[in-house]
Amino acid sequence: MESLVGFVPLIVLIAVVVWAYRRSKRKQDASGVKSVSGWLALLTVGLIALRPLFALSGWSQLNYQEWKHDPMVSLDGWETYKLSIALLGLLAAGLSIYAGTGLWRGRSWGMVRRAIAVLWITGPVHALLQAAALYAIFSGRAETKDFATVLLQNILVAGVWTAYLLRSVQVRELYPRVVLPQVELAR
Repeated sequence: MESLVGFVPLIVLIAVVVWAYRRSKRKQDASGVKSVSGWLALLTVGLIALRPLFALSGWSQLNYQEWKHDPMVSLDGWETYKLSIALLGLLAAGLSIYAGTGLWRGRSWGMVRRAIAVLWITGPVHALLQAAALYAIFSGRAETKDFATVLLQNILVAGVWTAYLLRSVQVRELYPRVVLPQVELAR
């Protein structure tokens, strides 16, 4: 059973990629206005669906550790740690859904800035907060295996999507930057 659970995120990711590819074939909706498609659709669906799934998988992994009687479960503070990871996961999932729906429905540059901020908050900052909770609750008695790898992966993912959002022509067309006119003050 546990080997099948690992394939669920992969299957969801493949389905999202196929959906985004098919959607990219339709660049314009009925009104002629360009819509979210291609890589932007993949990011948007990833923010709305995949990030919350990964947050839930973290909670599921903690429950699995309890089920297989991991030695860490017997440490004082395990319930506090589980609660903190659940709350951090719910916060990350909520922020991610908020940013994804903003990209999907909104058409202002503020939606792009929000998505960039949420990518960094739900990625590297979330990983740092989880490690800090682990260290603070268990006072260094528990290992933070592969923390550097997880942090670097989150930085890489957030960095790539940030570069895409800042450089993409489609993003510039869908979410125009409004430049306010400069007003000179009378002396």
